[in-house]
Amino acid sequence: MLSSVLNSNKAIQTNIQIMRIFTKVREMLLDTTNLKIDVLQIKRN
Repeated sequence: MLSSVLNSNKAIQTNIQIMRIFTKVREMLLDTTNLKIDVLQIKRN
């Protein structure tokens, strides 16, 4: 949160990196969820 309030170049770059990491984590969680759904569907058949 602090990096989004500060206005230095380093703070801006840090904020960008944090957002990229959160986006990547969200994508990984979605991939894992999709994989679990696929496995459950396979188990049912």
